[in-house]
Amino acid sequence: MEAERKKKQREHESLRKRIADLEARISTSEAEVKQLEAAMSEAGFYEDSTRSKPVIDRHQALMWEVGDLMAQWEALQNHAAAHTSEP
Repeated sequence: MEAERKKKQREHESLRKRIADLEARISTSEAEVKQLEAAMSEAGFYEDSTRSKPVIDRHQALMWEVGDLMAQWEALQNHAAAHTSEP
């Protein structure tokens, strides 16, 4: 019984670590998105496509990445909540 409790505790700690890692990655990606959006809002930004296209492409990729990370985070949160409510 003690071994089973320790195993569940290790699994819960691993899950919490994965959630914290995702939160850090989301935060970093969102900060980069904000930087890119600041650059994109500068006057004349869209007039030079050789300068703007890589920024726009990176912004789009980051938005997809953040969406994916958020979905992973939500799934792990749901998994953690389900395991917390077990008897």
